[in-house]
Amino acid sequence: MWRPRPLGPPLRKHDGIVYAVAFSPNGEILASGSEDNSVILWNVVTRQLLAVLPAKYSAFARDVAFKYSAFARDVAFSPDGRTLAVAGWDTTLWDMNFDSWQCRAAEIAARNLTKEELKIYLPDEPYKPTFPYGLMLEAHKHALRGEAGEARRDYADAVKTAAKTKDMQLNNDIAWWGTLDGFADVVLPACDVAIREARPWDKPIVFDTRGVAHACTGKLREAAADLQKFVDWVKMKRRDWEERGKQREAWVAELRKGHNPIDKKTLEALRIE
Repeated sequence: MWRPRPLGPPLRKHDGIVYAVAFSPNGEILASGSEDNSVILWNVVTRQLLAVLPAKYSAFARDVAFKYSAFARDVAFSPDGRTLAVAGWDTTLWDMNFDSWQCRAAEIAARNLTKEELKIYLPDEPYKPTFPYGLMLEAHKHALRGEAGEARRDYADAVKTAAKTKDMQLNNDIAWWGTLDGFADVVLPACDVAIREARPWDKPIVFDTRGVAHACTGKLREAAADLQKFVDWVKMKRRDWEERGKQREAWVAELRKGHNPIDKKTLEALRIE
């Protein structure tokens, strides 16, 4: 008779009853939800604790259900493993794309390691940019100083590095700021990566970015098509963006007439949108 055996000692970290567990689709991560108001992510192979996620809840839930509202009563991964849903009184969605976690950290740091720092922390590694966000910020600084050659080089490196990730936001940011800085031809490939990696509800944002980039490279028909998708989404889902939607709708009308409404003045205004 077959008798299953434990694969080692229990995974202990929670301070309360564990109500739910779920494996990621690739079997590498285990999420456990507890009455201690947290969800813990574990590496299944190494048994290492990866992260502790707080179980979030709204002010309404806090007032009505008191301490019970934040219990993580159920956890589930999306089929692609990129989102974790945590259910208590409310449901919270967590981004499980570790590439994007790394890029958010780089965004906060706002720079790459210097050559001196690399020698200290990674002495055996040749110098190379550590984070795409650092490259993007360096490219943006070059552009602001009028150093077009250096800006073009750094944006190209940022696009190449970001393409290796599955981070929609990173690729979209590079495409957006590269376009506003006058290098739409360089950063257009980042738009395509962002659209490929975007979830359905994020795609309109990237279509907006790519529409502006297409317009800046003279691809008026493609620009109109992308911007129209953004306009349609605003009308259906984001009435709070009505003014932005009307602006893009006016652009689409001009683009379809063969006129390009996105000039240098417009790009400057988009920097503070």
